[in-house]
Amino acid sequence: MNKAIFQKILAIALILVIPIFILINFTLLRSKRNLSTKFSLEFINKNEYLTEKSFVFILYNSSNDTTFTTQNLFSIFNQKYDNYRVILISDQMRQIEECKKNAAKKNKSHLLTILQTTDNEPAFELFKKAVTSCQDNEIIIHINANDWLAHDNVLAILNNIYFSSENVWLAYSQYTEFPSYKKGINNNSKKNSWLLSYFKTYYVGLFKQTYKELSFDNAFNQNNLDLYMMPMAKISKNHIHYIEEPLYVHNDKK
Repeated sequence: MNKAIFQKILAIALILVIPIFILINFTLLRSKRNLSTKFSLEFINKNEYLTEKSFVFILYNSSNDTTFTTQNLFSIFNQKYDNYRVILISDQMRQIEECKKNAAKKNKSHLLTILQTTDNEPAFELFKKAVTSCQDNEIIIHINANDWLAHDNVLAILNNIYFSSENVWLAYSQYTEFPSYKKGINNNSKKNSWLLSYFKTYYVGLFKQTYKELSFDNAFNQNNLDLYMMPMAKISKNHIHYIEEPLYVHNDKK
């Protein structure tokens, strides 16, 4: 083939292909940017006079061991930040009574709500009930009954992060393993690390717009809870904030 003819054919091909390539990539980019716009962002309170976020701890068991329940609850009740409450999901009567006693001891009984699992209302149903009963602009904090908060300024730090930017929908932190005291997160990839982190926080309004896609047939454990959170992580990948300071202690003691 004549070199000149080949160059003309190549030029025509490029003229035809390049616009199509640009259009495809532009469409993909626009769809990614618009992913979050399919969801209402009204859960972010834009009141300039509101300086305190409201936090709700969802306290749950991933095992039948309730040895560290007191330490867990006191780490919450000892927070210097006051705008919070606790919802306990449990089938352990001993744990329920222990939580009631410790809340009364700290004069915090009014902050504790107990949801006891039954055959008709298993843990996942109560989890959904607990979160969806909250206001859209409240922030959920997952906490395993055998883990605890690292210090008494955890809520103050979280409040500063969520209040300082409307761009933060989810947040999580580095955590410490007990009893080794090693750092738990070594490879931070935001979306995946938020899913795998033991210390998850997120707006209630975001959860309400994703939970309907899921069923409640699986056992209530850490792995299934992580899967349950996946839709939120998917739509919020550019709105996840990582906190380098360890705010949480995960009890890995067997």
